[in-house]
Amino acid sequence: MSTKPGELHYTNVDVLAFDELGYVPCDARAADLLFQIISRRHEKASTVIATNLAFKEWGPMFHGAASLVPLIDRFTQHLVTIDIEGESYRQKEKDKPPPSRTPSSARGAPTVAVRPSAKARRTA
Repeated sequence: MSTKPGELHYTNVDVLAFDELGYVPCDARAADLLFQIISRRHEKASTVIATNLAFKEWGPMFHGAASLVPLIDRFTQHLVTIDIEGESYRQKEKDKPPPSRTPSSARGAPTVAVRPSAKARRTA
């Protein structure tokens, strides 16, 4: 497999997340590119997929993609599925009044703490 421009960026991150996969259908070329990325990451790094489609519903999403079966095979080899049931978070939020427009400095903006990874602490 040759590396295409931009592909290396997606293969070298610790965690790669796809949100709402299947929201927009992809052509066979996009499915093949996704397969190449997932193949390079397979058993090396974590991949998170958020979708409302079961794997059996991926055929129309990646219409005509020869790589669909091996793509699903790699996804499912070490799969951990988390099914979320209940009311949509976005639907719950739409009924709430909009937040106030008070500047963050007047509200006391939240503090965010970042803890370096163990590897970063060892090299420091």
